[in-house]
Amino acid sequence: RAFLEPPYELLLSSYVKFCLEQRRIVRKSIKTVENMAREFLSYIQTRGMDSTNQIDGRTIGDYFKAKAHLSPVSTAAVATNLRRLLRYLVMRGLADPSPLGAVPTVRSYSCGRIPQVWPQENIEKLLEAVDRSTPVGERNYAIRLFAARLGMRPGDIRRLKLENLDWDGSRIITFQEKTGRRLELPLSDEIGTAVIDYLRNGRPKTELRQIFITHRAPYSTLGENNGCHHIITKYRRMAGIK
Repeated sequence: RAFLEPPYELLLSSYVKFCLEQRRIVRKSIKTVENMAREFLSYIQTRGMDSTNQIDGRTIGDYFKAKAHLSPVSTAAVATNLRRLLRYLVMRGLADPSPLGAVPTVRSYSCGRIPQVWPQENIEKLLEAVDRSTPVGERNYAIRLFAARLGMRPGDIRRLKLENLDWDGSRIITFQEKTGRRLELPLSDEIGTAVIDYLRNGRPKTELRQIFITHRAPYSTLGENNGCHHIITKYRRMAGIK
Protein backbone atom coordinates (compact mmCIF):
# COMPACT_ATOMS: atom_id res chain seq x y z
CA ARG A 1 0.00 0.00 0.00
CA ALA A 2 1.72 3.17 -1.23
CA PHE A 3 1.89 6.08 1.23
CA LEU A 4 0.22 9.33 0.17
CA GLU A 5 0.50 12.76 1.72
CA PRO A 6 -2.80 14.01 3.23
CA PRO A 7 -3.87 16.12 0.19
CA TYR A 8 -3.43 13.19 -2.16
CA GLU A 9 -5.07 10.78 0.30
CA LEU A 10 -8.09 13.09 0.49
CA LEU A 11 -8.20 13.34 -3.31
CA LEU A 12 -8.09 9.56 -3.62
CA SER A 13 -10.98 9.18 -1.16
CA SER A 14 -13.14 11.62 -3.10
CA TYR A 15 -12.29 9.83 -6.37
CA VAL A 16 -13.25 6.42 -4.99
CA LYS A 17 -16.51 7.87 -3.65
CA PHE A 18 -17.22 9.35 -7.09
CA CYS A 19 -16.58 5.98 -8.77
CA LEU A 20 -18.94 4.23 -6.39
CA GLU A 21 -21.76 6.77 -6.40
CA GLN A 22 -21.59 8.33 -9.87
CA ARG A 23 -19.87 5.78 -12.10
CA ARG A 24 -21.65 2.90 -10.32
CA ILE A 25 -18.52 0.76 -10.28
CA VAL A 26 -19.30 -2.38 -8.29
CA ARG A 27 -17.60 -2.83 -4.93
CA LYS A 28 -15.87 -5.99 -6.14
CA SER A 29 -13.96 -3.89 -8.72
CA ILE A 30 -13.48 -0.70 -6.71
CA LYS A 31 -10.39 -2.03 -4.91
CA THR A 32 -8.58 -2.36 -8.24
CA VAL A 33 -9.63 1.17 -9.20
CA GLU A 34 -8.40 2.50 -5.85
CA ASN A 35 -5.08 0.64 -5.96
CA MET A 36 -4.24 1.80 -9.49
CA ALA A 37 -5.14 5.41 -8.67
CA ARG A 38 -3.08 5.23 -5.47
CA GLU A 39 -0.10 3.89 -7.39
CA PHE A 40 -0.20 6.74 -9.93
CA LEU A 41 -0.65 9.43 -7.27
CA SER A 42 2.26 7.92 -5.36
CA TYR A 43 4.32 8.03 -8.55
CA ILE A 44 3.77 11.75 -9.15
CA GLN A 45 4.33 12.37 -5.44
CA THR A 46 7.78 10.75 -5.64
CA ARG A 47 8.55 13.01 -8.62
CA GLY A 48 8.12 16.00 -6.32
CA MET A 49 4.74 17.10 -7.63
CA ASP A 50 2.61 18.64 -4.91
CA SER A 51 -0.34 19.22 -7.27
CA THR A 52 -2.04 17.16 -9.96
CA ASN A 53 -2.05 20.32 -12.12
CA GLN A 54 1.64 19.60 -12.73
CA ILE A 55 0.88 16.37 -14.62
CA ASP A 56 1.94 16.62 -18.26
CA GLY A 57 2.49 14.35 -21.23
CA ARG A 58 6.05 13.56 -20.20
CA THR A 59 4.83 12.40 -16.79
CA ILE A 60 2.43 9.99 -18.46
CA GLY A 61 5.09 8.73 -20.86
CA ASP A 62 7.60 8.10 -18.09
CA TYR A 63 4.95 6.33 -16.02
CA PHE A 64 4.24 3.85 -18.81
CA LYS A 65 7.95 3.33 -19.46
CA ALA A 66 8.12 2.10 -15.87
CA LYS A 67 5.31 -0.33 -16.75
CA ALA A 68 7.12 -1.83 -19.73
CA HIS A 69 7.38 -5.22 -17.99
CA LEU A 70 3.59 -5.67 -17.86
CA SER A 71 1.62 -7.83 -20.29
CA PRO A 72 -0.60 -6.09 -22.88
CA VAL A 73 -3.70 -7.04 -20.87
CA SER A 74 -2.29 -5.52 -17.67
CA THR A 75 -1.02 -2.42 -19.49
CA ALA A 76 -4.46 -1.92 -21.04
CA ALA A 77 -6.03 -2.07 -17.57
CA VAL A 78 -3.57 0.53 -16.27
CA ALA A 79 -4.32 2.81 -19.23
CA THR A 80 -8.10 2.49 -18.79
CA ASN A 81 -7.95 3.30 -15.08
CA LEU A 82 -5.55 6.18 -15.59
CA ARG A 83 -7.88 7.76 -18.18
CA ARG A 84 -10.72 7.52 -15.67
CA LEU A 85 -8.63 9.25 -13.01
CA LEU A 86 -7.41 12.00 -15.36
CA ARG A 87 -10.95 12.71 -16.61
CA TYR A 88 -12.06 13.07 -13.01
CA LEU A 89 -9.22 15.49 -12.31
CA VAL A 90 -10.03 17.52 -15.43
CA MET A 91 -13.73 17.61 -14.47
CA ARG A 92 -12.80 19.05 -11.07
CA GLY A 93 -10.34 21.54 -12.55
CA LEU A 94 -7.41 19.74 -10.94
CA ALA A 95 -5.56 18.86 -14.14
CA ASP A 96 -5.08 20.06 -17.71
CA PRO A 97 -6.83 17.89 -20.33
CA SER A 98 -3.76 17.65 -22.59
CA PRO A 99 -2.10 14.72 -20.70
CA LEU A 100 -5.10 12.55 -21.61
CA GLY A 101 -3.77 12.35 -25.15
CA ALA A 102 -0.49 10.88 -23.86
CA VAL A 103 -2.18 7.83 -22.34
CA PRO A 104 -1.43 5.03 -24.82
CA THR A 105 -4.13 2.96 -26.49
CA VAL A 106 -3.24 -0.66 -25.81
CA ARG A 107 -5.06 -3.31 -27.78
CA SER A 108 -5.68 -6.54 -25.93
CA TYR A 109 -7.89 -9.33 -27.13
CA SER A 110 -9.85 -11.62 -24.85
CA CYS A 111 -9.04 -14.56 -27.16
CA GLY A 112 -5.49 -13.42 -27.87
CA ARG A 113 -3.89 -16.41 -26.22
CA ILE A 114 -4.75 -20.03 -25.70
CA PRO A 115 -6.25 -20.46 -22.20
CA GLN A 116 -4.49 -22.76 -19.77
CA VAL A 117 -6.49 -25.85 -18.90
CA TRP A 118 -6.01 -28.89 -16.71
CA PRO A 119 -5.79 -32.34 -18.27
CA GLN A 120 -8.93 -34.36 -17.56
CA GLU A 121 -7.02 -36.87 -15.44
CA ASN A 122 -5.88 -34.09 -13.09
CA ILE A 123 -9.46 -32.89 -12.64
CA GLU A 124 -10.52 -36.41 -11.69
CA LYS A 125 -7.56 -36.71 -9.29
CA LEU A 126 -8.60 -33.44 -7.66
CA LEU A 127 -12.17 -34.67 -7.15
CA GLU A 128 -11.02 -38.05 -5.86
CA ALA A 129 -8.80 -36.37 -3.27
CA VAL A 130 -11.82 -34.98 -1.41
CA ASP A 131 -12.81 -36.98 1.67
CA ARG A 132 -16.58 -37.13 1.25
CA SER A 133 -17.13 -38.94 4.56
CA THR A 134 -17.28 -35.60 6.41
CA PRO A 135 -19.79 -32.74 6.10
CA VAL A 136 -17.07 -30.31 4.99
CA GLY A 137 -15.89 -32.88 2.47
CA GLU A 138 -19.41 -33.16 1.04
CA ARG A 139 -19.51 -29.39 0.68
CA ASN A 140 -16.06 -29.10 -0.89
CA TYR A 141 -16.75 -31.91 -3.34
CA ALA A 142 -19.92 -30.20 -4.57
CA ILE A 143 -18.10 -26.87 -4.87
CA ARG A 144 -15.37 -28.54 -6.94
CA LEU A 145 -17.97 -30.04 -9.27
CA PHE A 146 -19.51 -26.64 -9.99
CA ALA A 147 -16.04 -25.34 -10.88
CA ALA A 148 -14.72 -28.38 -12.77
CA ARG A 149 -17.82 -29.40 -14.71
CA LEU A 150 -19.42 -25.99 -15.34
CA GLY A 151 -16.49 -23.58 -15.17
CA MET A 152 -18.28 -21.32 -12.69
CA ARG A 153 -16.34 -18.49 -11.06
CA PRO A 154 -15.68 -18.79 -7.31
CA GLY A 155 -17.84 -15.74 -6.52
CA ASP A 156 -20.78 -17.18 -8.47
CA ILE A 157 -20.47 -20.50 -6.63
CA ARG A 158 -20.38 -18.76 -3.23
CA ARG A 159 -23.51 -16.76 -4.08
CA LEU A 160 -25.61 -19.72 -5.27
CA LYS A 161 -28.90 -19.97 -3.42
CA LEU A 162 -31.35 -22.84 -3.10
CA GLU A 163 -33.81 -21.05 -5.39
CA ASN A 164 -31.17 -20.93 -8.17
CA LEU A 165 -31.61 -24.67 -8.67
CA ASP A 166 -34.46 -25.57 -11.01
CA TRP A 167 -34.84 -29.25 -10.24
CA ASP A 168 -37.80 -29.80 -12.57
CA GLY A 169 -35.99 -28.18 -15.48
CA SER A 170 -32.58 -29.69 -14.59
CA ARG A 171 -30.88 -26.32 -14.78
CA ILE A 172 -29.11 -23.69 -12.70
CA ILE A 173 -30.29 -20.10 -13.17
CA THR A 174 -28.32 -17.24 -11.65
CA PHE A 175 -26.71 -13.90 -12.48
CA GLN A 176 -22.96 -13.56 -12.84
CA GLU A 177 -21.38 -11.48 -10.11
CA LYS A 178 -18.78 -9.94 -12.44
CA THR A 179 -20.97 -9.05 -15.42
CA GLY A 180 -24.52 -9.07 -14.02
CA ARG A 181 -25.59 -11.24 -16.94
CA ARG A 182 -28.14 -14.01 -16.59
CA LEU A 183 -26.45 -17.41 -16.51
CA GLU A 184 -28.21 -20.68 -17.24
CA LEU A 185 -26.31 -23.96 -16.88
CA PRO A 186 -27.28 -27.64 -16.89
CA LEU A 187 -27.96 -29.28 -13.54
CA SER A 188 -26.53 -32.70 -14.32
CA ASP A 189 -27.28 -35.87 -12.37
CA GLU A 190 -23.70 -35.83 -11.04
CA ILE A 191 -23.94 -32.29 -9.67
CA GLY A 192 -27.53 -32.72 -8.50
CA THR A 193 -26.65 -35.87 -6.55
CA ALA A 194 -23.67 -34.16 -4.90
CA VAL A 195 -25.82 -31.19 -3.86
CA ILE A 196 -28.58 -33.43 -2.49
CA ASP A 197 -26.04 -35.47 -0.51
CA TYR A 198 -24.65 -32.27 0.97
CA LEU A 199 -28.05 -30.79 1.80
CA ARG A 200 -29.22 -34.01 3.46
CA ASN A 201 -26.07 -35.16 5.22
CA GLY A 202 -23.61 -32.27 5.47
CA ARG A 203 -25.13 -28.81 5.51
CA PRO A 204 -25.88 -27.42 8.99
CA LYS A 205 -29.48 -26.54 9.79
CA THR A 206 -29.89 -22.84 9.12
CA GLU A 207 -32.25 -20.25 7.63
CA LEU A 208 -29.56 -19.10 5.19
CA ARG A 209 -30.52 -19.49 1.54
CA GLN A 210 -26.99 -19.84 0.18
CA ILE A 211 -26.20 -23.45 -0.67
CA PHE A 212 -22.63 -23.43 0.60
CA ILE A 213 -22.03 -22.06 4.09
CA THR A 214 -19.51 -22.23 6.90
CA HIS A 215 -19.65 -25.22 9.23
CA ARG A 216 -18.88 -23.49 12.51
CA ALA A 217 -21.54 -21.69 14.49
CA PRO A 218 -22.66 -19.02 14.05
CA TYR A 219 -23.16 -20.24 10.49
CA SER A 220 -22.66 -17.72 7.71
CA THR A 221 -22.14 -17.47 3.98
CA LEU A 222 -18.73 -18.28 2.58
CA GLY A 223 -16.45 -15.27 2.33
CA GLU A 224 -13.69 -14.82 -0.21
CA ASN A 225 -11.17 -16.31 2.21
CA ASN A 226 -13.27 -19.43 2.89
CA GLY A 227 -13.58 -20.76 -0.54
CA CYS A 228 -12.42 -21.78 -3.71
CA HIS A 229 -8.75 -20.97 -4.31
CA HIS A 230 -7.31 -22.31 -1.07
CA ILE A 231 -9.60 -25.36 -1.22
CA ILE A 232 -8.32 -26.18 -4.71
CA THR A 233 -4.73 -25.67 -3.54
CA LYS A 234 -5.29 -28.00 -0.58
CA TYR A 235 -6.71 -30.85 -2.66
CA ARG A 236 -4.26 -30.27 -5.52
CA ARG A 237 -1.41 -30.91 -3.12
CA MET A 238 -3.16 -33.92 -1.61
CA ALA A 239 -3.61 -35.36 -5.12
CA GLY A 240 0.04 -34.79 -5.97
CA ILE A 241 -0.76 -32.41 -8.84
CA LYS A 242 1.99 -29.90 -9.56
